[in-house]
Amino acid sequence: MLFPRTTNAHCDMCHGLPPYELSNGNFSTGTDKASTYTALVGSSSTSTMCKGKVFVVPSHPESSLLFQKLLPNPPCGLRMPNGGANLTDAQIEVVRGWIAAGASNN
Repeated sequence: MLFPRTTNAHCDMCHGLPPYELSNGNFSTGTDKASTYTALVGSSSTSTMCKGKVFVVPSHPESSLLFQKLLPNPPCGLRMPNGGANLTDAQIEVVRGWIAAGASNN
């Protein structure tokens, strides 16, 4: 599973917008599963604050910006979702588990 259904609304609120939007850190997940996977796995941030950090490093959640940004003290920028309710520990664990298991595209 790419993401639990319960987290999509948290992310899509901002990152479903076009990639040139400054309000979403110039990061768009696209409009479907394939574009989301391509945008995240092995791709690097182009935002000013997190430039060059890889969103998802398969099998390495602690090195993955996506996972780091869900935690209370991310290494750059703000905790996500910005302006929304934080994901629950269970939701964060699903993301961590997916990355740790290799971030498969299934």
